[in-house]
Amino acid sequence: QGFCLILAFFLAPIIPRMGFYGLKHKAFSIIQDTLIIPVYNTAPYLSEALDSIANQTLDNIEVICINDGSNDGSLEILQAYATRDHRFSVYSQPNEGQSSARNVGLKRVRGEFVYFFDSDDLLKENALELLYTHAKKDSLDILLFDGETFYDSPELAALFPQYDSYYRRSKRYRDINSGENLYVKMVSNGDYRVSPCLQFFSKEYLSQSGLNFLEGIIYEDNLFSLQAILLAK
Repeated sequence: QGFCLILAFFLAPIIPRMGFYGLKHKAFSIIQDTLIIPVYNTAPYLSEALDSIANQTLDNIEVICINDGSNDGSLEILQAYATRDHRFSVYSQPNEGQSSARNVGLKRVRGEFVYFFDSDDLLKENALELLYTHAKKDSLDILLFDGETFYDSPELAALFPQYDSYYRRSKRYRDINSGENLYVKMVSNGDYRVSPCLQFFSKEYLSQSGLNFLEGIIYEDNLFSLQAILLAK
């Protein structure tokens, strides 16, 4: 239906508790951001999605790709990227669902921050750099931002017009808030969104809070995002 083009458009930071495609990249002592990508049969979109990551202006990242039982050539695409760019790693498992795949990635995170990327999304070239800069500067638990929707065809756009502006919140949330306060504000304005793809997380916050995705259910984003925002300081 509608796919989310992720934008580095900053909305709602929360106070905490306290390269180029085709080239090998040098190793960094500190990985700034870990991207976790569950992949299940998204071969038509996957190369473009991975290119948008490989070409980020934030270079010192790691990209953990979890092939969740794909049978459409997605695994071969992932392996090709991992061969060309050491920042990409690939893990395979039988099809166990998006929660399981994301949890596999969470166990392997080395970056200061964590971003959950869907394999049919795109990132603007400077998105991760902007997100990292703002989250690091204010030592945030979570930084929320907006996205744009794009469609495979005009026919899909006509069928699902409700997604045109769904990932753009109607209000601006520039101040630093506790999670509870921000949740109340966004719900009151009809702006609360559950997608982890519109959130940039501190690894320390995720580790200390013990957050992960409940496996064996659908709409797992609802539970995870609600817990994440309500626990954030």
